[in-house]
Amino acid sequence: MDIEELRKQYREIQSSAEHFMLELKRQIEELFNANSISLGVAIECRLKSLTSIEEKLDRKSLKIEQLVDLPDFIGIRAILLYKRDVDKLSEIVLSNFSELSHEDTAARLEPSQFGYQSVHFNLKLKDDWLKLPTFHGCENFQFELQVRTLAQHIWAAAEHDLQYKSEIDIPKPIRRTIYRVSALLETVDLEFERVLAERSEYRKEKTVVDLDEVLNVDLLEKTLRDKLPLDHLQGDEAYSDLLTDLFAMGVTTAKQLNSLIDKNLEKAKKADHEMVVRILKRKQSWPSGYLERANRGVFYNYVGLVRDVMRIEFGDRFEKYFSDKQAERLMSKRKHVELPMKKVST
Repeated sequence: MDIEELRKQYREIQSSAEHFMLELKRQIEELFNANSISLGVAIECRLKSLTSIEEKLDRKSLKIEQLVDLPDFIGIRAILLYKRDVDKLSEIVLSNFSELSHEDTAARLEPSQFGYQSVHFNLKLKDDWLKLPTFHGCENFQFELQVRTLAQHIWAAAEHDLQYKSEIDIPKPIRRTIYRVSALLETVDLEFERVLAERSEYRKEKTVVDLDEVLNVDLLEKTLRDKLPLDHLQGDEAYSDLLTDLFAMGVTTAKQLNSLIDKNLEKAKKADHEMVVRILKRKQSWPSGYLERANRGVFYNYVGLVRDVMRIEFGDRFEKYFSDKQAERLMSKRKHVELPMKKVST
């Protein structure tokens, strides 16, 4: 395919390719949420520019008949917090998409070597996905999915900026420092795995909560799962934020929290039901998230339910605390907003 034909095809499919890419990104985000994959940063996507394609074809002397034959024409990048999720994600990807090829770049490295580490999948949609209206006409598109940890991404970004892609690229006086940085980043991934393993072991040991132990995030979550109705549980609960609220009200142990919930839960559930009725009466006035929960018969998640329990118990004291907390957050956000630079007369 000559350059003119390449440019013609690019113009013809650019719009549909961008639509495919954005819808694919949205669906992958849903897939990650459903499987509790922890992202280090938001999923990134890009359509390879025409200039980059021309340069790549020339540099690698590639011959393609159709633009859609280029494996990385559409790219999705997932940067994960934990290394264990890379392996978990590999299973999820292979069960949901058709694999054309895949490479783990770490396999290129000898034990004593450092370098770029990432898993690259070249994928197409399975027939079931193509039945969705949003993917109509997308059967010819393939895409590249890059998966790496946040620590690996830091190395990749530095490697790209420094152009140190192999040992021979590095000046001898700074090789030792580069090796040390590479080792530290790999250690970060390993230590996060240790944290997850130790946390899992800690949670297993807490089948019975010591009621006099000072609350932490994990004990708080265990206590609420034992005490509150499952219908109110939401996947991403702000337990750390709630723990701060409880401590501010002097509730520091599981025993105190249990007592607080036992005393006020029925009143909080009644208030929750009243909110559900109010939402369902005026559906058009509420965001879709609230409406979805109301249709399931609940308004508060666990954090909201416990905060309502605290409102009932502590009254004006909690109201003032929470109002001050919200005002402080708002002020903090405003301070971080970048103000426009003033034009200086000359």
